[in-house]
Amino acid sequence: MTSNTYHIEAIIENCRDLFGKTPHFKKASSEDIAWLKDSGIPASILEFFTMYEPVNTIESDGVHLVPIHQLKAENTQAVPGVVVNQYGWVVIATTISGDAYCVDTRSKGKDMSIYIVSHERGMDATFEDIKQHSRIVAQSFDEFLQKFAQNILPYDVDLID
Repeated sequence: MTSNTYHIEAIIENCRDLFGKTPHFKKASSEDIAWLKDSGIPASILEFFTMYEPVNTIESDGVHLVPIHQLKAENTQAVPGVVVNQYGWVVIATTISGDAYCVDTRSKGKDMSIYIVSHERGMDATFEDIKQHSRIVAQSFDEFLQKFAQNILPYDVDLID
């Protein structure tokens, strides 16, 4: 068992409380796992989505864990994903406001910080714009999952002081 196990179990329990006993997670397909690996996300995030890919969107106070096919679309077709992706950032979750949770895959280390990134900069955003309009919300994916399970992640970067 990994350090994520407690938080994953809490998320699963929250889903059961909210939506009943319907399964909300599945094992990811080999194609989706390959896409995640090619994206360069850290092992902790890869492990989560490999074993616990959301079947549908799971919402926690405006923050969405989504199926891998939706993450692919967020990273290749939607703002801010398509913009930040060119700088090595990968969308790992979304929000009701259109902002996205991202990890900077160029960072070194076992587990990378999780950022919330504004969607309001548009397609012309520079890397400086992205850095200026993003905030670290968790020092690790484990912390991100913990905050997700506790419903305490912001759904908009503008809500952070």
